[in-house]
Amino acid sequence: MEQILLIGNGLNNLENSDVSWENSLKKLIDEDKHSVFLKDGKIISSIAYPFLFDLFADKKNDFFNEVEKIPIPEFAEDFVNKYNTILTTNFSREFEYSLGKDAWLSDSVKNETKYNLFRKKINNSSNRKTLWYIHGCIEKNSSVMMGQNHYVEQTSKIVSYLNGKYKLKETDNVPIEKIEDRVSNILKPISWVDYFFMDNVQIDIVGFGFNFAETDLWYLLKRRKELRISEKLNNRIFFYCLDEDSDSVRIRDASLKINEVDVKKYKINSNKPYKELYRRILNSVY
Repeated sequence: MEQILLIGNGLNNLENSDVSWENSLKKLIDEDKHSVFLKDGKIISSIAYPFLFDLFADKKNDFFNEVEKIPIPEFAEDFVNKYNTILTTNFSREFEYSLGKDAWLSDSVKNETKYNLFRKKINNSSNRKTLWYIHGCIEKNSSVMMGQNHYVEQTSKIVSYLNGKYKLKETDNVPIEKIEDRVSNILKPISWVDYFFMDNVQIDIVGFGFNFAETDLWYLLKRRKELRISEKLNNRIFFYCLDEDSDSVRIRDASLKINEVDVKKYKINSNKPYKELYRRILNSVY
């Protein structure tokens, strides 16, 4: 099976500095006026980020400026070198920059200003790696999925795409066939969405919490499960995470398993568990 990486911002939180993803997000919040959102100096984990962004949308440009200061995290280059196809929910460009700022070219079939079904770059070296920004890219701020409205609207675009109602001017406005007519026969993805419905593909999910605010991805898991049953779709999804025990983790893992995702848990005794987690993942994949 071809292995695809879906990676979130877990790597960004490895940095022991004031310039991190968590601290950048925390700066949206006025601690004197809105301390209810914080506990022990951190954002309360049960708060969905899209909701938080909506509350403090007036500060989003400050947030973008902070995110651009985050250094390329440890393991970013390792993961880019390991996989030829990468889907990232991050809108910062650490996976691009890990191979050099000028190493990537836009290769999207559609020039999107807000949504992200087709937002793709390829590495211009001989290996032709592909990088999909599935939740937007900071070089196009309007594409960054921050608020609930954006999540709902992008999910509706995905529904339209899968139901055969999406047209591309670039392909003479001919609707893309509904997924039931394309499933398991997709040879070259038009959108990153297609990877969920391709035969002989394995998606490895790393550094991503998969909370229930990620409505677009949970919807894709549901549709994939339906088609695995009806169309005998043959692919696999692995979710890699620490072996932790809490109500939210148990509910998330059970929900993933119901949607036919294999949950790979690592029990790690270390004062830097996530660093050890990513080392083990890199050693175990491929």
